[in-house]
Amino acid sequence: MSFQSKLSEFDQISKTEDKVNAYNGAVDQIIENKDTDKVVQLLEHILQDSFPTVICRDIINYFAKSFSKLPNDAVLDIGNTALEMIASKIGLLEEEDALIRKEVASVYEAKKMHSDSAKCLQKIRLENSTRNVSLLEKATTYVTIAENWFYEDDAVNAELFLNKATHVILDVPDEEINMRYRY
Repeated sequence: MSFQSKLSEFDQISKTEDKVNAYNGAVDQIIENKDTDKVVQLLEHILQDSFPTVICRDIINYFAKSFSKLPNDAVLDIGNTALEMIASKIGLLEEEDALIRKEVASVYEAKKMHSDSAKCLQKIRLENSTRNVSLLEKATTYVTIAENWFYEDDAVNAELFLNKATHVILDVPDEEINMRYRY
């Protein structure tokens, strides 16, 4: 049975929870087998306009939390592909976009590709977002972006994000992020 046929079979499941579990099982299998081609097929399938948004969101959220188990190069490849594919539905998938961006950015950091990491994180919607973004998440993201720009010796961009962090850091009791902000 082809993978497309399997996905079509999942669509025939009537109970939402069972359908989501079937798709999540497919995500687990894809990641376990490191089958990047099937990730694209899965995303194309669930991002169709005719696919129910609530179910799509659940599956992509599960995917976003799972794909970090892949090798770094695959995380970059699949993560960037997924970000391109969900870009048209960013208003509906902000949380998932943020999760994927954070994972991709952490791999860029590990590979010492700091400008790519900063640029990736900068695209996370922290202001005027439809999702609930905590002050800690804002401060952490802004400080991480600034740190990446400092690694690239780009003090102008680093200062821009430190200034954004200044607006929220005083209300964040997390000691670690406060120390990172100060240094």
